[in-house]
Amino acid sequence: MNMLCRVLLVCSLVWGLSVHADETPADFTLTRDGDRYTLVAKDASLHAILKELGEHAGIAVVVDDAEGSVVSADLADVTLEELVHGIAHGYSAVYVKNEATGVYEIERIVAGGAAPVQEAGALDAAAVVQAIRDRVQGITRYRQDMHQTINMMGQSMTMRGTMVFDGDKMRMEMVMPPANMKQVIVSDGKTTYTHLPMMNMVQKIDNARVQAALGERFGEFSGHSMTGPQMDPFHGMATESVRFLGHETRNGERMYVLQGEMQEQMKRMMGAAMPVPERIRFWISVEDGMPRQSIFYGAGDTEMLRQEYTSVEVDPHLDPELFRFVPPEGAQVMDMTDSAISMMRAWVGDD
Repeated sequence: MNMLCRVLLVCSLVWGLSVHADETPADFTLTRDGDRYTLVAKDASLHAILKELGEHAGIAVVVDDAEGSVVSADLADVTLEELVHGIAHGYSAVYVKNEATGVYEIERIVAGGAAPVQEAGALDAAAVVQAIRDRVQGITRYRQDMHQTINMMGQSMTMRGTMVFDGDKMRMEMVMPPANMKQVIVSDGKTTYTHLPMMNMVQKIDNARVQAALGERFGEFSGHSMTGPQMDPFHGMATESVRFLGHETRNGERMYVLQGEMQEQMKRMMGAAMPVPERIRFWISVEDGMPRQSIFYGAGDTEMLRQEYTSVEVDPHLDPELFRFVPPEGAQVMDMTDSAISMMRAWVGDD
């Protein structure tokens, strides 16, 4: 990074929507609320819309051959990037890093013509993914609350709870349907226990045996956003499919918004329990690189699964007793190690 700490990045996007060149421009309404925009336009001048958008956002807008282009749109509560994406046939956005916030912000938009050649260090999805991975590098201890809703077979099921991680140790306490049944999962790194207090039932898995059985393939199950010694918000994602959609502010936090598809292995894993989503949109904190929300979409943009993470703490003080578990007296203890090995082998195609 140079002494001015200004990193110019170019993101080229092409989007084809209904832009027509031979109709008479009409009026439009464009409003801004914080970093969100609402546009209602019918056969309105694309040039006029982009010019006013530049005034609202305080950025430079260059329109190439768009004087005669008109557009109809009804976009509500969208980001700057989403608005331009929704009305321009082709556009390029030049980003600059705001050193005070660490956020990459649009500095200039070029619309209506060919996208400029991407400059060295240009901001693309791969660069954003790497920036987030760099941000979470070394995060091994954290705590967060989780709220998850699954929509399947016409029913909606919700579970909520707290998740705590310290390297390869973890503790999760969840309340889930039916009857708000409590589930506790505890791992000291060597053995993972799942306890259902209502049924006084305990399942245990020998982590070392699983790792020995899977060999190098074991790494495919570690390091993801929920378990493993190293936080990686993109574990299980096909990173080549990830698109950077822009920034949003949620609950006072600045977020990266990205969208992509799962790796084939993760599709097999999820497909064993529910239909496989077509895409996932996720919101990641700019400040700490940790996920705040993920939404899984099925066919027809139906929402299948929503995961929300709140009260996120990085590197908190944790009592070692959180990761110690002794089966309660009289509990039925079942060793599920062999079943876990068979299931994981099937997921990675080694069955």
